[in-house]
Amino acid sequence: MKTRMIAPIAALALAGCAGSMQSPAALETTMVLFRSVHGSDVTVAVGCGDLEQEILGVVESRGTREFEIPPEMVRCVWGLRFWLIPQGHRRAYLIDPVAVRAGDRVDIWIEKYPGLSVWRSAAPPRL
Repeated sequence: MKTRMIAPIAALALAGCAGSMQSPAALETTMVLFRSVHGSDVTVAVGCGDLEQEILGVVESRGTREFEIPPEMVRCVWGLRFWLIPQGHRRAYLIDPVAVRAGDRVDIWIEKYPGLSVWRSAAPPRL
């Protein structure tokens, strides 16, 4: 009887330890803020390097919008690539790779000519 009770208790204890061993960085949210001076709404997407991208949403013309980066994207070793796709245009624009860590915040300015758009990454203060 004792051995039957010990096994479930041990399993619960191990599960509790495994859940608490995640690094704090793995739980941090990584955000990207887009500020647009472009005359059209711009669809934005993010991808790992040149691999498949995921659409984040639309930034309205001359607007501001913030998106959360999916945690699996943040682990990208090649750097995040952002695609800017102005509505009504026939081409998309690709921003240079951005090295991002969990919890960072990325600011992207969508210029009148999206090919000149720039980014800045800011790490939050580490305690």
